[in-house]
Amino acid sequence: MITVRIPALWRAEAGVAQVAVEARDLQAALAALAARCPRLSARLFAADGGHNQSVQLFINREAIRYHGGFGAPLKDGDEIYIVPMLSGG
Repeated sequence: MITVRIPALWRAEAGVAQVAVEARDLQAALAALAARCPRLSARLFAADGGHNQSVQLFINREAIRYHGGFGAPLKDGDEIYIVPMLSGG
Protein backbone atom coordinates (compact mmCIF):
# COMPACT_ATOMS: atom_id res chain seq x y z
CA MET A 1 0.00 0.00 0.00
CA ILE A 2 1.21 3.50 -0.90
CA THR A 3 0.32 6.48 1.29
CA VAL A 4 -0.37 9.81 -0.41
CA ARG A 5 -0.12 12.78 1.95
CA ILE A 6 -2.54 15.58 1.06
CA PRO A 7 -1.24 19.13 1.60
CA ALA A 8 -3.09 21.15 4.22
CA LEU A 9 -4.24 23.65 1.56
CA TRP A 10 -6.12 20.88 -0.27
CA ARG A 11 -7.59 18.94 2.65
CA ALA A 12 -10.95 20.71 2.57
CA GLU A 13 -11.37 19.65 -1.06
CA ALA A 14 -10.07 16.13 -0.44
CA GLY A 15 -11.86 15.62 2.86
CA VAL A 16 -8.86 13.68 4.21
CA ALA A 17 -5.23 14.24 5.19
CA GLN A 18 -3.93 11.10 3.49
CA VAL A 19 -5.10 8.38 1.15
CA ALA A 20 -3.87 4.80 0.81
CA VAL A 21 -3.67 3.55 -2.79
CA GLU A 22 -2.29 0.55 -4.60
CA ALA A 23 -0.08 1.48 -7.55
CA ARG A 24 3.10 0.38 -9.31
CA ASP A 25 4.25 3.88 -10.21
CA LEU A 26 3.74 7.52 -9.30
CA GLN A 27 1.42 8.31 -12.20
CA ALA A 28 -0.89 5.40 -11.28
CA ALA A 29 -0.87 6.47 -7.62
CA LEU A 30 -1.90 10.02 -8.54
CA ALA A 31 -4.58 8.70 -10.89
CA ALA A 32 -5.92 6.55 -8.03
CA LEU A 33 -5.89 9.59 -5.75
CA ALA A 34 -7.77 11.65 -8.36
CA ALA A 35 -10.34 8.85 -8.70
CA ARG A 36 -10.95 8.86 -4.95
CA CYS A 37 -10.78 12.66 -4.61
CA PRO A 38 -11.98 13.98 -8.00
CA ARG A 39 -11.75 17.63 -6.96
CA LEU A 40 -7.95 17.24 -6.81
CA SER A 41 -7.59 16.10 -10.42
CA ALA A 42 -7.21 19.61 -11.87
CA ARG A 43 -4.63 20.42 -9.23
CA LEU A 44 -2.56 17.30 -9.95
CA PHE A 45 -2.70 17.08 -13.74
CA ALA A 46 -2.11 19.56 -16.56
CA ALA A 47 -4.57 19.86 -19.45
CA ASP A 48 -2.50 17.40 -21.51
CA GLY A 49 -2.71 14.78 -18.73
CA GLY A 50 0.86 15.27 -17.57
CA HIS A 51 2.07 16.41 -14.18
CA ASN A 52 0.98 19.91 -13.15
CA GLN A 53 4.29 21.78 -12.93
CA SER A 54 3.00 24.01 -10.10
CA VAL A 55 3.02 20.97 -7.80
CA GLN A 56 6.18 19.43 -6.39
CA LEU A 57 6.09 15.69 -5.73
CA PHE A 58 8.25 13.69 -3.36
CA ILE A 59 8.61 9.97 -2.75
CA ASN A 60 9.74 9.20 0.78
CA ARG A 61 10.77 12.85 1.15
CA GLU A 62 13.01 12.86 -1.95
CA ALA A 63 12.12 14.82 -5.09
CA ILE A 64 10.73 12.64 -7.85
CA ARG A 65 13.58 13.64 -10.18
CA TYR A 66 15.77 11.31 -8.10
CA HIS A 67 13.31 8.46 -8.64
CA GLY A 68 12.70 8.69 -12.37
CA GLY A 69 10.11 11.46 -12.58
CA PHE A 70 6.37 11.04 -13.09
CA GLY A 71 6.77 7.36 -13.99
CA ALA A 72 8.81 6.57 -10.88
CA PRO A 73 8.25 3.02 -9.64
CA LEU A 74 6.72 2.56 -6.19
CA LYS A 75 6.88 -0.23 -3.65
CA ASP A 76 4.74 -1.20 -0.70
CA GLY A 77 5.21 1.26 2.17
CA ASP A 78 6.28 4.25 0.04
CA GLU A 79 4.88 7.67 0.87
CA ILE A 80 4.09 10.37 -1.67
CA TYR A 81 4.17 13.98 -0.53
CA ILE A 82 2.42 16.68 -2.57
CA VAL A 83 3.69 20.22 -2.13
CA PRO A 84 1.86 22.98 -4.02
CA MET A 85 4.13 25.81 -5.09
CA LEU A 86 3.02 29.15 -3.71
CA SER A 87 3.48 32.52 -5.34
CA GLY A 88 2.56 36.02 -4.53
CA GLY A 89 3.95 39.38 -3.88
